[in-house]
Amino acid sequence: ALMTQGGFSGNLRYVVLPVAFVCVLAGAGWVEAVRYVRRRGGPLAAVSLARIGLAGAGYAARAAEPEWSRSVAATVREANGIDELANLIALAGGRDAINRCGPIYSGRFEVPAVAWQLHRHLEDVDIFPLTPGVALAMRGSALAHDPRFPTYAGTARWVAGRACGRP
Repeated sequence: ALMTQGGFSGNLRYVVLPVAFVCVLAGAGWVEAVRYVRRRGGPLAAVSLARIGLAGAGYAARAAEPEWSRSVAATVREANGIDELANLIALAGGRDAINRCGPIYSGRFEVPAVAWQLHRHLEDVDIFPLTPGVALAMRGSALAHDPRFPTYAGTARWVAGRACGRP
């Protein structure tokens, strides 16, 4: 929340580091638990606890695999979409031409990618379109079909609509 207020997007990628830290702490906790059981119950009890922990981790990993596979596939699609956004910007006349046209609009989930590709700050890409300006939108979205921004360039996943004079 603090990072979002500071201008960073609220994407889940910012959660990766804290989650990794929690995983390290959990691993350290298991080591201490096994050591404690070994002191209290002996080596056989410690090995039993370690095996239970490993079995639980294996079960959780197998159960999470379908979601992990979906997440990896979604990440690959997203990365390909970002590459395609760069192609759209080139087809639309380039970053400078788009930036000269006025305000930039995009869908709420595309704002970070659009801002990055156009070398703008997040707050310089709006999700509430008004003319004049340029709309860079994913195909199929409402913004991609907004009659105020006639399409002038497109790729398989993206369209650029413009409501200003030729840049």
